[in-house]
Amino acid sequence: MPTVMMVGFALGLSWAFLPGGLEFDPVARERFTSSGEGSGTFALQWMPLILLGIVGIFLRFRAATLLLRDLNPWGLLIPLWAMASLLWAADPFTVFKQSVGIAGVVLLAWGFVLHGWHPQRFVTVIRPLVTVALAASLVVGLLMPHIGVHAEQQFELNGSWRGITYQKNGLGQLSATGIILWFHAWASRSVRLPVSLAGMALSMLMILLSRSSTSLLLSIICCGLIFLQLRPPLRLGANGPMVTAASWLMLLAPLVGYAILVGAVDSEGIAQSFGSIFGKDASFSGRTYIWAELMDQIAKHPWAGVGYNSFWSTPLAAEAKRRLGWSVPSGHNGYLDMWNTLGLVGISMLVMMLMRGFADIARLRRIDPANASLHFGLLLYSTLANLTESGWFIPMAYTHVIVVYSSITVSRLLFDARLRSVAVQTALQHSPGPFSSARPPNRSP
Repeated sequence: MPTVMMVGFALGLSWAFLPGGLEFDPVARERFTSSGEGSGTFALQWMPLILLGIVGIFLRFRAATLLLRDLNPWGLLIPLWAMASLLWAADPFTVFKQSVGIAGVVLLAWGFVLHGWHPQRFVTVIRPLVTVALAASLVVGLLMPHIGVHAEQQFELNGSWRGITYQKNGLGQLSATGIILWFHAWASRSVRLPVSLAGMALSMLMILLSRSSTSLLLSIICCGLIFLQLRPPLRLGANGPMVTAASWLMLLAPLVGYAILVGAVDSEGIAQSFGSIFGKDASFSGRTYIWAELMDQIAKHPWAGVGYNSFWSTPLAAEAKRRLGWSVPSGHNGYLDMWNTLGLVGISMLVMMLMRGFADIARLRRIDPANASLHFGLLLYSTLANLTESGWFIPMAYTHVIVVYSSITVSRLLFDARLRSVAVQTALQHSPGPFSSARPPNRSP
């Protein structure tokens, strides 16, 4: 069972970066997308994995119920709220399908941490998977450029690599994860230096070929924070977190100052300057126009939204797409898309989930600093990446799947620590006292 769960766990993440229907050829992929076959393929890919997660939980039901106490509750409530949006969604079938998908990611990860568990099980599955996918992307890009390299006329896409992923941003996210994983392997001293350098070099090469400047910048920020946690140049003691935060504010302040003071006093100039930091234009490659449309939609239904993940693929988005001039697949902002489809209730739950996630990692840091730093880097990357890409609670979105996997792994590590604490307390309560076998002292005068 541990091996089967491991394979299912790896497949779940693979579906998030591989193209839909495993159609790697661009022409076949376009035909697949326009034919509407996605629903059947989604079921074929995910239903066996969801069933596998359920079976894994059932076989270790007692442990699963004990682990429930340590799971992030907001990560469980959001799928329930998404399912509830069936009542008012314009496309109930899409809502149901997608709700089952996000619940399935949770069930699969939950079942995985119950079988063959050890503290490094997450990284021993994810790091080789990401590395193999990046190596395969390099080979495909070199030998089959019609598959691995974009040939679209858009400047942002033309010539950028996608490898075996669905698009350049997918390869950028996969490469950023590889950089974080291999940098952490070096910083935590869990892998020999030559091996970690090779992994980092491959990941860096692929992120440069993908021309994903945002993922590159965010991965560097995350690695810097991992470095300060595991290889601090100074031993800062209890003041370490405060000094680390202050240091990063000092590093980021010049970037913000540059964006504001670079000789541009109008808002468009400021946007252009700030966007240049991320390798974008003033509109962040057209994203600001999409965000404006989303804000108009949000104003119409701010509290409950239009129904989970059921806007861009429904007639509701027809007018917005007409004004934008192209068939927009998402809002390119995970937070605005969440607010639009699940309302203020949904976005509030997401904020609470992230706060609880960072709090759990802070608790883990006192127990297992090495694992805590890795999961901090992954959560921070996804939190920032969703500012320019939509990934939160989309079953096939890479940033969502990796955060769910990471969150439940952190919960399992905290669960183990709680069990050890209970075992120690029980042992102390039942251990004989220092005078248990001795005669009581003579208290006579």
